[in-house]
Amino acid sequence: MKTDTYRTKLTRNIQSRVARVLHLSRSHVCLVANGHRKSARVEKALAKEYARIERVVQRFERHSDEVAA
Repeated sequence: MKTDTYRTKLTRNIQSRVARVLHLSRSHVCLVANGHRKSARVEKALAKEYARIERVVQRFERHSDEVAA
């Protein structure tokens, strides 16, 4: 699997995951993510989730490079 495909797969449901963790509706998280509403709590949770995904993708890339070598 390519890195871009893997990243897309991980980010597909990010708003739903953040909504579930914060006990909010997915539509509210979507509005914040798209800039139609402001919420520092939601923005922080989205940033944290994106950072987590990037760490996972970096581990995937390192593992892929090791296997290929």
